[in-house]
Amino acid sequence: MSRLAPVLLCCAVLAAGCAGFAADDPETPGPVSVPEVTVPTPEATPTATARSRIAPGATRAGVVDPDALVTGHVERLRNASALFTYERTVTAANGTVRRRVIDGRVDRGANTTTTWTVTTASDDGTRTEARSGDNRSFSPSFRDRLGPVLSAVELVRADNPSGVPLRTTTYYYRANATTATVFGERARNVSVLLEVEPSGVVMSYRLRYERVGTGERVVERLNYGAVWFGND
Repeated sequence: MSRLAPVLLCCAVLAAGCAGFAADDPETPGPVSVPEVTVPTPEATPTATARSRIAPGATRAGVVDPDALVTGHVERLRNASALFTYERTVTAANGTVRRRVIDGRVDRGANTTTTWTVTTASDDGTRTEARSGDNRSFSPSFRDRLGPVLSAVELVRADNPSGVPLRTTTYYYRANATTATVFGERARNVSVLLEVEPSGVVMSYRLRYERVGTGERVVERLNYGAVWFGND
């Protein structure tokens, strides 16, 4: 026992010294907890869906104001150059055919002078005339034909007759009427197909009807092959 006492005492002193040095050492820092920050995601700016314009007097469902549509058509063509073809065919009950075709070009320059060339083919032969804006006997907008056609029947939305849209913004309207008054004539089996651009130009129409009491069949077509603005 007397020999073990000094050894135990020495071990106790060493243990106490080690404990003292360990207490003086700085603590090793542990992992720092950083609060998670949520960065708000900016909301996507809604993109406005472009809606195609529709000519005045017309809606997606049909023609609601024929006068407004004709007025817009005339005003739009007043400042435009155009190529057009008009054709009217009348077939009598006995099969006799009378046909008139007008092919024309309207040129409007920077000086606002309007000139057009009209080639007319009829039973009397073919003739070509140069006309100007001062000549009121003929309107390249065909307002005197278009107005009665639009006012004669109710026109509703129709599909492109070709089945494949040429221009997605073009609208077609169709009417089928048992009887109607067209150009002051009592007509039956009336059929109309109208092609309208958003700008207001009626690019084409096709009219078919029978004259009541005569047996005559009438087909009338108008087509603007091109409409452009400026001096091109």
